[in-house]
Amino acid sequence: MRRAVAHLALTIASAGAWAGDMTVRDLPLSGAGVPVRCYSAPGPQPRPVIVLLHGAAGFTKFARHYESHAEALVQHGFRICAVLYYSAADARTMAGTGRSDPRTLFQRRFLDWARTIDGAVDRLRELPTTEPGAIGILGFSQGGYLAVAVAGTNPNVKALAEFYGGFPFLLEARITRLPPTLIVHGEADTVIPVQEAHAMEGMARARAASHTTRLYPGAGHGFDVQPDDPQGLDARRETVEFFVRHLKTKAR
Repeated sequence: MRRAVAHLALTIASAGAWAGDMTVRDLPLSGAGVPVRCYSAPGPQPRPVIVLLHGAAGFTKFARHYESHAEALVQHGFRICAVLYYSAADARTMAGTGRSDPRTLFQRRFLDWARTIDGAVDRLRELPTTEPGAIGILGFSQGGYLAVAVAGTNPNVKALAEFYGGFPFLLEARITRLPPTLIVHGEADTVIPVQEAHAMEGMARARAASHTTRLYPGAGHGFDVQPDDPQGLDARRETVEFFVRHLKTKAR
């Protein structure tokens, strides 16, 4: 474990230095209806795409956290596209300035968000800069549930990684298959308890082409937000290796 953490620390350090060559572009995807922000090495050549889904707090509050995952993956030849799936009304609700109760937003809007993300996946797949047959999805917390929902209903998603989320049981009848799946969770999570990871693992065992579960003792919700947390570094390494294994045909 110590060796793996040291290895990833070097990887992330070099990614941070290399990130000056990373481009950030907001894509005006026709029909997507929400912003899509993509991180990539310079150049228009086709690359495997990983769709990134933020948690309930939205993208901006933890942008540096999401971008650190993007940097590590970009260094290995991926294009990371964050689908900012909140509408303006959703953002107002989560900020406490809207008319709706933030506590009920997940239940009311989940299927709408999933449809929005699904549409964005299909449009990204059609771009000439997307390597054919190489789309993955990476979701955090609320975005983890959405990642499972989309990966389980859109056959164009070829790899799924979810951090401290779970299985969306309202779609259980529709999700009959999952692509190769990585489940990451902290055992001391008090926001989304580790039992959700166990339930997700059971569903992946029955539905996924393959699955890997990484549970971190003593780790709470969002344990990887701190850039130097050893368990967070290990989880990031696992994520990079997972997507390389399932989306890359050769190392770049």
